[in-house]
Amino acid sequence: MAVARKHGLYVIEDACQAHGAEYKGKKVGSFGDVGTFSLNNFKNLCGGEGGLFTTDDEDYLNKGVLIRCFGDEIDEVSRRRVYNASILGYMYRNQELPAALCRAQLLHLDEYNAVRIANAEYMSRELSRIPGVIPPYCPPECKHVYFMYNVRFDPAAAGVDCDRRTFRIAVEKALYKEGMLVGQWQTMPVPAQDLFQSMLGYGGSRHPWAINEAKGIRYNYDPTSSLWPRCSATPTRSSTACMPQRQTAHGQDPDRLSQGLLEPGRGDRPRRRSDLPRRRRQALRRRMIDWR
Repeated sequence: MAVARKHGLYVIEDACQAHGAEYKGKKVGSFGDVGTFSLNNFKNLCGGEGGLFTTDDEDYLNKGVLIRCFGDEIDEVSRRRVYNASILGYMYRNQELPAALCRAQLLHLDEYNAVRIANAEYMSRELSRIPGVIPPYCPPECKHVYFMYNVRFDPAAAGVDCDRRTFRIAVEKALYKEGMLVGQWQTMPVPAQDLFQSMLGYGGSRHPWAINEAKGIRYNYDPTSSLWPRCSATPTRSSTACMPQRQTAHGQDPDRLSQGLLEPGRGDRPRRRSDLPRRRRQALRRRMIDWR
């Protein structure tokens, strides 16, 4: 925040996957000028769909209300729309039922996060016993709520002579056979995605990309360039996989995960694909990494 203030910048804080997380005793989402949270069905705080916009600035709040509903002005007395769009806005209004669900879930957020943290700490203790498996680290001044549980693998430490990607895929396959949902998460920066590379615009016009191109802005992503973030910036002898945290009874999923790594093929497999309904198997298949 000090850097932002020095340069006259505003901070929009992305806390979409960190409901209840803390840094030095302060909740994330409360550091910036504006905080944002996602409420989709995967998040720690689930409202089905939609999100939250948080701020302690009345002006930002009023502007957020305008953007949320077509830019329509609100009558100061009646607080009703006057159907006069004064700025560019969108149809970002949430529905009442998801909002009510989210409000009810908020009452249990600390309880659910406590289960997630207990599960994660249990897994970290168990997985740290396995050579080549590197559990996530949470600094003592932070509170991690584990939307995802990220594990790194080091084939050399495991005594396996292969590249880290091959080793990671093999471990993911073994865990998948044990019924665990494991895979990669957001493996490329935004400018590398097809939309930014193809720059398909409205009516084949390259608009709006042409506007920034006229200003000298380019989207030619080069993973070898020092200008772009690279996955290779992580330790060279490790590769990462992640798994979603579930709010289960303490020890249930963590036991299956650690047992699957310690004794692949011999652990308890209550969720083997063959034991699941056909539609559930298809959903799992669609969400798994393509191993080919």
